[in-house]
Amino acid sequence: GCTNGFFFCSTSNNFNNTYIPYLPTGESVFAVCKGGQEKLGVEGFAILDENFLKMPERARDLLVKMEQQSQPYSFAMFSSAEAIAEVGVDFLVRLGVCLIWVGVESKKTLFSKVKDIDVRSLLAELQAKGITVISSSILFAEHHDTVTLEEDIDWAIGLGTDFHQFMQLIPFPGTPLYSKYVAEGKMIPDFPYTKLHGQDELAFYHPHFTSKEAGKITRRAFRQKY
Repeated sequence: GCTNGFFFCSTSNNFNNTYIPYLPTGESVFAVCKGGQEKLGVEGFAILDENFLKMPERARDLLVKMEQQSQPYSFAMFSSAEAIAEVGVDFLVRLGVCLIWVGVESKKTLFSKVKDIDVRSLLAELQAKGITVISSSILFAEHHDTVTLEEDIDWAIGLGTDFHQFMQLIPFPGTPLYSKYVAEGKMIPDFPYTKLHGQDELAFYHPHFTSKEAGKITRRAFRQKY
């Protein structure tokens, strides 16, 4: 989970906007890495955590442990812009972060995780210092019309990150967004759960785009990026 608790995030809302650290200390993370190295001969790890750097002291303790043991590891992880800004890019380089996924969502400051942060400069600094960046943004948000959607697509591509994911807004059951759209009658009846993947049809009625149009626009955005 994640304490940011954004209205569309099913993981955060499933855990009541709390964070449950399976590995609560830097030492416990190091122990798992050490075990993987001894059993499998690996020194690179993917950390499947909504926002690993939201506990900055754990990350700092992990680096201390790595330095004390003279044992570097490399990591791919998810994090938010505000958490990266708190620890600093140089810290991530020392920690061995080789790839980071950052949700930027929109050029319009909709979320606290990007408030007062120069996202473009932050992502550029990560790349300049050797860290691969995957950015992601949301299409068909409530503020999107035919003009603002194209502006957001162009903005996302203009960030120049190594990879980018365009994800359609998804009202997942259990989220405030879903409850809001059900109350407003915006959900498409009997929309199959198997299609709730954010890459084809919209599960809700958007005022400016049809459900069928969304898939074509999303694919075009990816083509423009790649």
